[in-house]
Amino acid sequence: MDMNLKELEFQLSCPDGVNGIEVAKRMNETNRNLIKKTIDSLKVNTYDIVLEIGHGNGIHINYLLEKAKGIQYIGVEISKTIHN
Repeated sequence: MDMNLKELEFQLSCPDGVNGIEVAKRMNETNRNLIKKTIDSLKVNTYDIVLEIGHGNGIHINYLLEKAKGIQYIGVEISKTIHN
């Protein structure tokens, strides 16, 4: 992935296209432990509702949903590329 700092800044704020998908994958890989620790710290209970703003590629959502029975998850993402 070859991009300048302005392009990287844009992709980090709102991933778009092929570069956006690649940036989202890298963000997930580099933030994996932080994401899991954050989910663990939520201490969700049965039938809780979780709202996440900026869920990225969502690879962590199954991990969250396994924490308790009947969790309702709502995710909001501004990137059309990531949403699709």
